[in-house]
Amino acid sequence: MALIDLGRAIANDLAAGTRREWLVTNGLGSYASGTVTGILTRSYHGLLVAALDPPLGRTLLWATLDATVVYDGRAWPLFAHRWQAPDGPIDPTGHRDIERFRLEGTAPVWTYVLGDAQLEKRIWMEPGADTTYVRFDLVRGSGPIELRAKPLVNRRDHHATTRADDEIMSVEPVESGLRVDAFGDATPLYLLSAGGSFEPDHEWHRSFFLTEEAVLRLGVGEGIGRLGENDGPAPRPNENAEGDEGDQRESDEGTGVDTHLQGRCLLERLVTGRRDGYSALPARETSSLAVVLG
Repeated sequence: MALIDLGRAIANDLAAGTRREWLVTNGLGSYASGTVTGILTRSYHGLLVAALDPPLGRTLLWATLDATVVYDGRAWPLFAHRWQAPDGPIDPTGHRDIERFRLEGTAPVWTYVLGDAQLEKRIWMEPGADTTYVRFDLVRGSGPIELRAKPLVNRRDHHATTRADDEIMSVEPVESGLRVDAFGDATPLYLLSAGGSFEPDHEWHRSFFLTEEAVLRLGVGEGIGRLGENDGPAPRPNENAEGDEGDQRESDEGTGVDTHLQGRCLLERLVTGRRDGYSALPARETSSLAVVLG
């Protein structure tokens, strides 16, 4: 039995789910953290906050993963963001499809119900390494499911917020993914997925509103950069994978603007059931994304 097990009444409730937070660590000072609804509320929230000088130098590198499932002719976002103000819009509203949140050991696990399909997402870190994994498990469904994932990255002190400027990140294809270099001698970041296809992209997401930072009277807005997107048929990492990532921010703890960079990372397609009419379900189909520092 899970020590923490939340049903719909809390897990997909905007206020109750956003107040509840999770944390996983690697034992060396690095961590990942967030809220049950997935809405970022603190400068400390992110999927990879690495201690670059263990246990000090904690730096946000991977802010979040905007994942969308395409199923039965409909797109189902699995994420949610608050924009601009304390009562600003929530867009998209993927938290509404959370059926359950639980801890499996120390790993947070979300269960989403998407029509007649059920999908699980879990997050964990590799002990002793600056590596965060996000895994999606298709538990049931009556047809094919396509998973589109957009990693949003950054490079800032975990106490600060950031804003985009004109500096460019370097993004290069590697086997099974992408390598991201923020600037000259920075330790590279790798986004990897076995079987997935990747397409570099560059788009800043601005005006994330961090409600807990507003309470503390710190910088309350953030911009995040996207690195990739899975959108229909996509090139393999070694095809059409050249691109620049415009990321560098001026880190400033009271500016009210923080920017994350969005790119295009394409995960493999999940299929449940047989191809001849989907009359039977496999035990489980799995897709994973790992982000590694170094």
